[in-house]
Amino acid sequence: MIAGERSAPTFAPDALAALREYAWPGNARELRNVIERALAYADAPNSVLTRKELGI
Repeated sequence: MIAGERSAPTFAPDALAALREYAWPGNARELRNVIERALAYADAPNSVLTRKELGI
């Protein structure tokens, strides 16, 4: 489970757009890593993830 003990992540509109636009050359594994990294570095446990936090 990506979120672990947390609730499912919430994505800001700009983050959702970035996820749709990115080519994902690493496929699902890369997507999972991007989301896990963003959650690990998020300011608060249940914060809304933005494009900046995704790093893509």
